[in-house]
Amino acid sequence: MSIKNFFKLKFIITYSIIFSPYDKIYAIDLLEAWEATKLHSKEYKVLYHEREIIRAQAKQEQSIIFPKLSVDINYQNNLNRNDQSPKTDINTNKENGWDIELSQALFNPSAWYQYIKAKISIQQSEIEFRKKEEELLSRLSKIYFNILTIKKNILLANLTKYTYSKQLEQARSMFRLGKLTIIDTYDVQSKIDAENIQITTLENELNIAEKEFKNLTGISNIDIKDLKRNKLYFKRNEDSLDFWLKLADDNNQEIKSLNLLIEREKNNIKSAKSSYFPTLTLTVGYQNKKHVQDNWLKKFGGNPYKENYQGAYISLNFNMIIYQGGVTFNKVREAIERLAQAKDSLDINKNKIHLMIEELFLRIKSAITKLHAQEKLLQ
Repeated sequence: MSIKNFFKLKFIITYSIIFSPYDKIYAIDLLEAWEATKLHSKEYKVLYHEREIIRAQAKQEQSIIFPKLSVDINYQNNLNRNDQSPKTDINTNKENGWDIELSQALFNPSAWYQYIKAKISIQQSEIEFRKKEEELLSRLSKIYFNILTIKKNILLANLTKYTYSKQLEQARSMFRLGKLTIIDTYDVQSKIDAENIQITTLENELNIAEKEFKNLTGISNIDIKDLKRNKLYFKRNEDSLDFWLKLADDNNQEIKSLNLLIEREKNNIKSAKSSYFPTLTLTVGYQNKKHVQDNWLKKFGGNPYKENYQGAYISLNFNMIIYQGGVTFNKVREAIERLAQAKDSLDINKNKIHLMIEELFLRIKSAITKLHAQEKLLQ
């Protein structure tokens, strides 16, 4: 969305909220309505926050493969008295120092596959966001076209009412001349009454639809633009059913989500098998700590007890699970079954989507053929 359109939508939304009782009308098309929905709709914002929460959680899980750096600073001073000789038997225990430590897993397949799983979760959150975004857009589109249809039906009903009004005038004139009966005028009047009822019903439906539109977009007092006729036709490269099937395979969010699910289950198999392998972790650090224990009585002849810990250290930790009752074997088995299930689900959903596209494709082609035939008749 351009900067100009962004500020235009912000102005329209602000104007509608503050000055909605007035009758100034702004024309808006479906794309502008969608941009307004993304700016105003709480539902859209909830979807956005949900995606960002999942991303943040995944980033936390990915941190497992990175090194860990920690610093510890300690100071402690304990003063202990003997209850029997509180003035003479006093013992002090002092500790202070600091420690800095860096640890890194040198070999940990499970951590790596957890990193890959988190990466897939980020991709899945984006697909789920797009999927729900499309559902919201579909809802907006239905409301949008519903408003257009109702307005056209109101216009048609008013034109029909106008025609009946002219017929009523003629019927009354003919009645005065004795060429028609009063029943004929009542018949025409009943048709006008029926159109009035129809117009009232349509206006109520329009009011409800416009409220739904405002709830999503934040815009009221608007005039919805109709689509241009040339947008109803297929382009030449879009005439093939194979084109639309491939487009669905590449862009349908459900198919993309299931493909990612398959990738995740493949990664889970590798993650489960990683329990057969050991882990190796390196830790390096430096410490500077002091410990002093001083008894009050020793000040007359003894020395306090002192300890100093200062210097670098390094450790290498090797860990390997030898046996845990078949847990790893059954984890691998579960992951394999889940992968098979995901593949079958992908095939089922692909077939459903392809059948739906074929049906819609044939219906649209049939409608366009009828439209061309009507155009030829009008010419």
